[in-house]
This record gives sequence, structure tokens and C-alpha cells, in this order.
Amino acid sequence: MKDKLIKRLTSLHQLDVDAIHAYDEAIKRMENTHVKQKLQEYKHDHEMHLDNLEELIISKGGERPNRKRDMKGMLLEGMTLLRSSMGDEQALKAMKQNEELTNKKYLEALQEFSSDPDCMKVLEHNYADERKHLTFIKETLDYPHHLDSDGPEESHPQM
Repeated sequence: MKDKLIKRLTSLHQLDVDAIHAYDEAIKRMENTHVKQKLQEYKHDHEMHLDNLEELIISKGGERPNRKRDMKGMLLEGMTLLRSSMGDEQALKAMKQNEELTNKKYLEALQEFSSDPDCMKVLEHNYADERKHLTFIKETLDYPHHLDSDGPEESHPQM
């Protein structure tokens, strides 16, 4: 069980590493200042996820994972770069796909390790952030006129 837990947490850690690099590409090319600011906040959230996942992994007997992209991360970053070069809407569509994957993986981990209170605390916090990211991106894409203004007000999804 311990090995399975550490493997899953390390996988989530890698997903957050990859998300940070994808956010970098979207932020570089985002023209809408409000959306760019939100993406910078969400990148910071992912950086905080790395910190709390590393602490959890170590507390469970694992080793601190590195913060380097893997092959999948390079592909995500490349796709985000490519789509971001086609404008704000395409950048957000790329980030939506990335956040959908991250949300799915965090939810799976929550369901798998629901009996571990230490894991639940970290995973619930990170998952709440992920849901917030995805909600904002979806709302902005659902109402593309937000790309021409300050963007939607951020909603706060319920757990």
C-alpha cells in the first residue's frame, strides 16, 4: 500500500510540474491582462502543490521527487505553446485540456486514498484549487466576450 501511495503522489507531483511549464507557455502569449493574471495565480497554486506533495511524500517514507519535465510534460508544453500562438482562446482551450486531466487524476487519488487523513487534507486542498482553475477557464471559454474585457468573476466551486 505504501509503495502504491507514494507512486500515486509522485505521479500527481509530476502532473503539477508539467502544468507549471504549460502555464508558462500560456502566460507568455496571453494578451488579456485579467486572464493572464489568473493564469499566473494558478501557476503559483501548482507550485504550492509541489511543496505540499513533496512534504507528504517524504512523511510517507518516499524520496523528494525532482521538478523536471518528463516526456508527457514536454508534449503538454509543446501543445500549449502551439495553441497559445493562435490566440487567447486557443491558449485557454489547451489549458482546459490540461486542467481536465489534472482534475481527473486528483479525484482518482482522493477516491483511492480516502482512508488516509494526511493524504485527504493535501489532496482535498489541491483538488479544490484544480476545480477553481477549470471552472474559471470553462467560464471564460463559455463567454468568449470575456476575452475582450476583464474576464468572468471567479467562482468558488463547492466540494
